[in-house]
Amino acid sequence: MRGAINFRNIRGTNIYALGQPTIEAIDEVIDRIMRVHLEATRITWVTLREEPIVYVNGAPYCLRRERSSLRNMKGHELFG
Repeated sequence: MRGAINFRNIRGTNIYALGQPTIEAIDEVIDRIMRVHLEATRITWVTLREEPIVYVNGAPYCLRRERSSLRNMKGHELFG
């Protein structure tokens, strides 16, 4: 699915996973899951990223420091 990198279902469960989605892909993922699980009334979306994501024109960007772009940032580094 475009914008939902590695979107997949964990076989035998109601659990789905994907990479960092675009804004449009979030809506498409929810729609697709709701079509498969007609009885579902809500979805719980959990992100396991440590650093914040910022959306610019619908595209996701992970905040990193310029000098250490390969290192994850923690919330306290941004706001503490």
